[in-house]
Amino acid sequence: MPRYPQKPDSHGSLYLIQRTINSPQRTIDNAIREAIPALTNETFTSLSPLEEDEFAEYRDQAFLDRLGIEVEIPLAEFWPQNGPQWDAFATASDGSVILVEAKANVEEFVSSPCGAKDEASLAMIRSAFTQLGEGIKLRPGSQLDGPFYQYFNRLAHLYYLREINSVSAYLVFAYFYGDKVDGKLCPSTSGEWRAAIRTFELYFGLGQDKLSPYTADVFLSTGEMVG
Repeated sequence: MPRYPQKPDSHGSLYLIQRTINSPQRTIDNAIREAIPALTNETFTSLSPLEEDEFAEYRDQAFLDRLGIEVEIPLAEFWPQNGPQWDAFATASDGSVILVEAKANVEEFVSSPCGAKDEASLAMIRSAFTQLGEGIKLRPGSQLDGPFYQYFNRLAHLYYLREINSVSAYLVFAYFYGDKVDGKLCPSTSGEWRAAIRTFELYFGLGQDKLSPYTADVFLSTGEMVG
């Protein structure tokens, strides 16, 4: 099963999301409620990464199974194996699912391009990105398998859940500020993150698209999360 236990003494977004999800303060829950009006009155049950589950992260069919999601169109028909490994996910009291991608420095925001070599896998990824691009009307010519590949493969999975399988799903990008990692550009304020994100959105034509009501950026102080 694509389940990946994680070390509890790492650094950056991996460490921060572990501490956040397993904290009794649940600051991230309030941030999500504020960012997504449809979830304002909901409570959340985190399913990954949990301390009692070795802080495990999940991918492929395993993350759907962990969330208890039943789909009409199998994930294996939309995306090849070794898809996104989710930083965190939860269910809401209304039955919705919340997927979380965490970032703590700019280097994490700009990911490696698609590394698939198998032609069948590449064809499936390109097909998924074509569906995404046309479905939400991204700027023509947008390169989704380039330096922002990680962002767009997460967004493609939201599209798969909501638009292809009618699953009530949300995608949250959790941006930590105030982290300190040698050699990394770590935003010290939420404003620094917002400026970078807005530039990215303008370039690709995001922000007012079909999935916008179901995606959210939340900004979390490293001091609050860890302290």
